[in-house]
Amino acid sequence: MQVPNSMSLEEAHALASNIETHLMEVFGTVDATIHIEPIEHDSGLEQLVEQLAMVEGVFEAEDISTVYAGGRLYITLHAGVDPVLSVKKAHDIAEQIEKRMHQSIKRLEHVTVHLEPYKEKTAASAAADLCEEEIRNIVNSIAKGVGPNLRIKRIVTYGAEAKRYISIDCGFTEYLSIAEAHDIASKMEKETRAKFQNAVVTAHVEPDSP
Repeated sequence: MQVPNSMSLEEAHALASNIETHLMEVFGTVDATIHIEPIEHDSGLEQLVEQLAMVEGVFEAEDISTVYAGGRLYITLHAGVDPVLSVKKAHDIAEQIEKRMHQSIKRLEHVTVHLEPYKEKTAASAAADLCEEEIRNIVNSIAKGVGPNLRIKRIVTYGAEAKRYISIDCGFTEYLSIAEAHDIASKMEKETRAKFQNAVVTAHVEPDSP
């Protein structure tokens, strides 16, 4: 028996016991063996939630969470809507999403829909679609605007688990205080994340030695 990865061992055992009880009710005396294992790719439910959330007025559904607690299912998600919608219209959309999910998903206890203004994805935010050279050029361009005390020594970028990772070695004169260097590196991280919103950005501080 495959169960969702989020289901606790106690809940999975209770479910197996419930199945055994039903088998005995139907067949009488039975010797049942139920092996419990997690679903290798528990993405089917999240895909269903995303589909049900895409009602009229919703541009995207993301940050979907499906959790079993006490044998019941709880769902949370973020839905992007037109920023000019009134609170009343936005609330109507949330209620429509909740109604569709209760009608289509069994053992659903509660749905929480977080509505937020939809922002168009910028071309730069799709880091996964850019080659490494393009990413380095953009990062170097950002560094020029951050300040003269910063020199980019190395940029390492790679993709893993549907994310883009960007590591930046920031070189500073050895006489600059760590507080000043940290502030500049933090600014570099912040502005790089703004360009690549789906990326994990880390700026490393080190002396600007040859």
